[in-house]
Amino acid sequence: MFDELLKLVNGTVAWTKANLDSYGVPTSTTVNAGGFDVIDLGKTGAQGISVVAIFPTAATANGTKYLELTIEACDDAAFPSAIKELLTFGGATIRRIIPSETPAVFIGRVSTTLRYIRAKAVGQAGCDFKLAQVLLTPYAFNVL
Repeated sequence: MFDELLKLVNGTVAWTKANLDSYGVPTSTTVNAGGFDVIDLGKTGAQGISVVAIFPTAATANGTKYLELTIEACDDAAFPSAIKELLTFGGATIRRIIPSETPAVFIGRVSTTLRYIRAKAVGQAGCDFKLAQVLLTPYAFNVL
């Protein structure tokens, strides 16, 4: 079970290019209409926190499309500058999620002393990654 307060993306809106263009880069600790949120962690501590990205349904795409999903941290909830990239999901060389990799669960672990954390998703036209979620948990393997 995941904590409701630790959902970076709640999975209520499809991850199409249009929705990601509108909502995929959150700048507030209030959940936006696309289900994206900035979370005030204070900091993670030395052991960090797990980030779990869940794509429960196969994505659809025209051609060779992909999704870029990055976890970022900042000391300002609006993420105006001094943004630190903590993690990018995807392959080791291309750092992108391609539709043929879904359905899938991706897990990474991050550590930061910065106060705020968010998921930033950028998609391409003709691609739909459906109702994905991005969650934080201190103990990912106990949950899964």
